[in-house]
Amino acid sequence: MPDRPWKLGYNTLTWNETRDPDPERVFATIRDAGWEGIELLDPDANWWGTPSRVRRMAENAGIPIVATLGVVQIDDARRARQTEVQKRLIDYGAEVGASAYVFIGGDRVYRRLTTDDDLQRLADVASELVEYAAPLGMSVNHHAHPRCTIERESEQDRLLELADPRLQVCIDIGISAFMDEDHLGQIAKYADRTGYVHLKDWALGKYCILGEGTKGIDWSAVLAAFTATGFDGWVTTELSWYGDSAADAACHANRAYLRSIGY
Repeated sequence: MPDRPWKLGYNTLTWNETRDPDPERVFATIRDAGWEGIELLDPDANWWGTPSRVRRMAENAGIPIVATLGVVQIDDARRARQTEVQKRLIDYGAEVGASAYVFIGGDRVYRRLTTDDDLQRLADVASELVEYAAPLGMSVNHHAHPRCTIERESEQDRLLELADPRLQVCIDIGISAFMDEDHLGQIAKYADRTGYVHLKDWALGKYCILGEGTKGIDWSAVLAAFTATGFDGWVTTELSWYGDSAADAACHANRAYLRSIGY
């Protein structure tokens, strides 16, 4: 297998619909499939338990938690509360040993394009979270996403101009391909600002297991490109819970695909 400075993680999103009552079993499944770290989707303390409990379960499974993923909002009605919620998620991540916090949002206003005011509001929230996370040793990474304030590369570029320069980017290859953007070009373009990476494939109206997509993504070229830039963080695969494969099976299938192309 080729040498790689980056590490392979997996997101718990696929199990979100079933709310598996045994997170330690989920962590062990991720470990047994061959992944090296875990990304938590917006953990619910009422379900997963306290950070110390979750960290203990990950340690028992022998696999670290490396990131948390949340959602911010920028409208007046929800902005203040949701920003505080995200700070608690950063706290949670720091206590379970994660080094990265990833966020998407806020919701794109229906039937209109993002405005300069929207971008400034998101930049203000992002900067506040960067400042909060810095003493905890966590990076803050923006994740462009359909139906959110930032969908496209050009919008993200403007965000990076407006926000705290410590704000980093979570490149999501599946979403870049879905938006018909140059995902390989983005890997090179954002090399100095990439703090985190998501992998997922796209086919027939939904995300799917890597290698089964219809967007023609050359995953070998993608991973080689991250190696070429010297990226040494986490490359995390995810699959939405509404995919066609059961969570455990998808976890193993995604890892098997990466092995099949030399990773």
